[in-house]
Amino acid sequence: MDYDQVASKERLTGRAYFNAGLANTYDCPWLDLGNIQMMSLDYGIKRKEHYKARRGALIADRFDAYSATPRWSITGDEFTTATLFLIFLGDGLDANTTQAAAVGATVTFNGHKGGVYDIGKFAVYNWSIGGGMVSGVDYIMDAGPGKVYIPLTSGWVEGAPHQLTYSCPQIIWNMVLPPLSNLNRNGQMQIIEEDDSAATSPSLVAAPKTVHDFPVSLSTDSGGDTRVDAFKEYKMIATITDPTAWSVKKRNT
Repeated sequence: MDYDQVASKERLTGRAYFNAGLANTYDCPWLDLGNIQMMSLDYGIKRKEHYKARRGALIADRFDAYSATPRWSITGDEFTTATLFLIFLGDGLDANTTQAAAVGATVTFNGHKGGVYDIGKFAVYNWSIGGGMVSGVDYIMDAGPGKVYIPLTSGWVEGAPHQLTYSCPQIIWNMVLPPLSNLNRNGQMQIIEEDDSAATSPSLVAAPKTVHDFPVSLSTDSGGDTRVDAFKEYKMIATITDPTAWSVKKRNT
């Protein structure tokens, strides 16, 4: 690759794959970390200054690097069943839990003005409360979270019981084993940097620009911010545990 070639200017996108050495993965041990927004390689160099003294003044005459902790910072924005245990630093995925579908289910509760009653179900529909209670006046249903709010101006007699009738769909939830129960996970990682510069041969157009293969200790620093004006992101730190086993292949054609 020479200076005047288009592909020598690197404007790249990233891909990341992690092999956690999980049991029962057979010939498919790799996990795709999904869409990568940003990858950053930091060599983690530490240096030590040495000073010589001359007439009351210290002058640095050496600044030697003495250690390196190379690591990739990876920011992704896709949360898939296969990678949830990595994002939340769990041991793995437990058996799914299911909200059973219900039609015309009933529950009786005592209302408290200014309070919220938790139905214990999500995405409820076709709800009503007996005893002459009017939706939007005497109570407000927040259907997604399955919560009933009793306004301060409600005609509900404080502490009086009423029966709620509701329906809800079946919902399947992925259950992540206790978060933060596995802070470091060792394995192998492959990081691929790609660009849109055409290679010399048409058969190589889709070839990655750079491929990194290395043993890794993978951890997660952040599960992301929940906000309306941005996609939620996770941030992983991939520490290269043995630089001598770190392979870097850069495309030349």
